[in-house]
Amino acid sequence: MTLDLREAERSCRTPSLRYPTRAYQSRPRVAKTRCAVHTDQTNEARDLDVLAAQLHADGAEAMLDALEAARQGAYARAGKALRSERAGRLLWRGARPSRKPVLVAAAETASARKLAAGALRRRRRRLVRRGGRLERMGPHDRHRLRVRVKKTRYAIELFGDLFAHPHRRRRMGAALRGLQDSLGELNDIRMNEALAERLSSQAGTAQAGFQAGLIVGRRSGARKKLLKRAVKSYERFVEARPFC
Repeated sequence: MTLDLREAERSCRTPSLRYPTRAYQSRPRVAKTRCAVHTDQTNEARDLDVLAAQLHADGAEAMLDALEAARQGAYARAGKALRSERAGRLLWRGARPSRKPVLVAAAETASARKLAAGALRRRRRRLVRRGGRLERMGPHDRHRLRVRVKKTRYAIELFGDLFAHPHRRRRMGAALRGLQDSLGELNDIRMNEALAERLSSQAGTAQAGFQAGLIVGRRSGARKKLLKRAVKSYERFVEARPFC
């Protein structure tokens, strides 16, 4: 459920920040920050949902009571944020048309293609440069790289039809999706470990502490495999021929 809420909010936010509307014309940075606030409210609930599935699979019953209490609190905070007047006002304003609609004539298609090509090339160069340090990155830098990968993939999906070479576009998009998925799973592992330690402390039993330690230990092997998979996806991205 929280995954659907997060994706719905981001789907609403992404085009609104790219195209001019009443809410975003004058202060795009403020609008982006306000949208991000509602996503942040659902992050903890989503992370706890991911951990819940893992705890049930591992049979970590000693932490389930603490987990359920944390989930109820996270869902309550997320629901309050999404039902707030501020959230409704933001979505309403973002949906209203601009005072100065942007009309793209057929003659301007070449200009749109030129602008999109420049933006996509810059994003590709940055990913190639920064992704080369993937194996040496810490968790925070890997998370930032994942955000860049996601934005680049969305940009390709949004502007890709302006260009020829659909096969090249699909190949590059597939490599980015694989890289994003691997980095996302690595981030889930990091969040699961932190949440497991917090919940074991809240449970306050030796068994909960032992089970949290098992969760952390079991993830070390998965982390290495995911990092190798991410590196392979990055290499496929680098090898993919540009389409613009």
